[in-house]
Amino acid sequence: MLRLANKTGIRFRLVFAYIALITIPLALLSVRYYGTSKELVSDIVRTNTYEMLVKNNENIDGKLSVIMENMINFTVDKDVFDAFNGHNPSNDYEIKLLDDQLTPIIEKHFTRPSDIYSAQLATSYYAFGASSGLSGGKPFIPKNTFTSTELYRAAVTGDSSPVWVPTYEFSDMFHADYLKGVSLDFKYMFSVVQRIRGAYSDGRNFFSLPDDVEKPVLIINLKEDFYRKAFDNSIPVEGGYYFVMSRDGTIVSHQDSSMLASKITDKALLGLASEENGTKRMKIGTQDVVVCFVTSKITGWTSVMVIPAKNMLGEIPATFKSNLILSALLLIPLAIFLSIFLTGRITKPIRRLASAIHKTGSGNFEIHIEETGAKEFKLLTHKYNIMNQKIQRLIEENYEIALREKEAEIMALNLQLDPHFMYNTLNLINLIALDNDQDEISEMIENLSVMLQYSVKTNKDIVPFGGDLEYLKGYILIMTKRFEGRFHIEYDIDPLLYAYGVPKFFMQPFVENALVHGFESMQSHGVLIISGRLIDKECVFRIEDNGKGMDESTLSQLDEPAARSVGIQNVLRRIHILYGKQYGILIESKLGKGTKVTIRLPAD
Repeated sequence: MLRLANKTGIRFRLVFAYIALITIPLALLSVRYYGTSKELVSDIVRTNTYEMLVKNNENIDGKLSVIMENMINFTVDKDVFDAFNGHNPSNDYEIKLLDDQLTPIIEKHFTRPSDIYSAQLATSYYAFGASSGLSGGKPFIPKNTFTSTELYRAAVTGDSSPVWVPTYEFSDMFHADYLKGVSLDFKYMFSVVQRIRGAYSDGRNFFSLPDDVEKPVLIINLKEDFYRKAFDNSIPVEGGYYFVMSRDGTIVSHQDSSMLASKITDKALLGLASEENGTKRMKIGTQDVVVCFVTSKITGWTSVMVIPAKNMLGEIPATFKSNLILSALLLIPLAIFLSIFLTGRITKPIRRLASAIHKTGSGNFEIHIEETGAKEFKLLTHKYNIMNQKIQRLIEENYEIALREKEAEIMALNLQLDPHFMYNTLNLINLIALDNDQDEISEMIENLSVMLQYSVKTNKDIVPFGGDLEYLKGYILIMTKRFEGRFHIEYDIDPLLYAYGVPKFFMQPFVENALVHGFESMQSHGVLIISGRLIDKECVFRIEDNGKGMDESTLSQLDEPAARSVGIQNVLRRIHILYGKQYGILIESKLGKGTKVTIRLPAD
């Protein structure tokens, strides 16, 4: 990834950066917004559901508490005591008289509230008030079945306290198999039962029924739809449902009527009864749900509202997705357009200048750049044009002199430059580049400045190798920018060589040939090795590359003076003049394998 980034231009990087600066924050904000909205909506739905459940439970408990008060009043009614104490139900006639006496008393206490489906006093021999007409036809208790029912056992267990019996099927409770499959208005009911001791007090004395009188059981029946009416239109989320369960897991009421009187086996749901009230997230089967639950203070039963977690957000995911897509469709093209436009304005002058520098590096000093763009770029191109004009003029004026004096072309040019002007100009260019965050241009200018200083200040034929190497490194750095990513340089120099004298610029032409011609057809993986050693009182320097190399024919032509390049001829002639023809240059090359140049100088 880093290598790919290094191969791309500054404009591509800026475009990519602009797009990333817009899309990444947009994505992060969208995810954050969605998460926050999801949590907020989920909390609101959960809170509203729980509050609604609490209010429903309070309303239900209010109605049931009225029934409980009526039961208390009934159990201490003197008329009930007198009725059972004054009759001996030894025959059907006595039972009929007792029923006639008790039915009005039952109606007096239980005609309100209207939620009561039926009220009866049940004994082993008869159910009093079965046809009281509280709300039409009532369920009957088949003869000789009551004492074998769960209702009776619950009443006995509770002694004289009321006991709530969860929803049951009438035919199962009273062992009336012949009623199965029959459409009954009272098929499913739940009840509260209490054993009546027939005791009362006149303020001074306490009276109770004799021990030989069977204690009747008061049965208050409510239809299962008592809860269903309370929960109608209370489900806030599509797919949610409610149910009411007793502590042992019996379904008292359920949105799905087929679940009535069945048992819950899920341990997590059964555990809600012990926690009484609250909300929690859990899994029912394979479905993630939010459960709100409240336990009745009257019955001890738990009302539960189940909401699928995936449905809590409603239309939010779809709306969020559409808004995100719409935003992306609007912002991303806008970001691309703006980034291309802005980066074009920024990089166009840089690309023109880079192209001009590239051509100048190839020896073309006739380049003139149109001075356009921002003020800084106009100044930069103006100074570059002036520099090129002066270099061109110096080339024309000093080229022949430079050849006669065996000086390198670059030295001949720079000897005529005004150092202060050039240094000030390059410093100005460098400052402009730094102000515009153009670090690469700044680095190139700094190296060019070092090279120019070396060329201007050092006008001797023989210079310390250390200084000439620094000049060469600056030149290579500039060429590295020109051929970015195409090659890399390796140095293997004996430090003892730094103090020895060498001809100025003696390695530069060979390095240039390797970079410009040797790596001409390569896009990457070029290697240039520059080495130096002291061998047998000689300074031996080598420039090796793995470029395209030369065939035997091309290599043999290099031995002919007329075929040599100006740079190679210049270096060779200067070595011969300065040290004699026993020193010089050896070029070895193979097509497709690269080239090795060996330069031998005396170690004096």
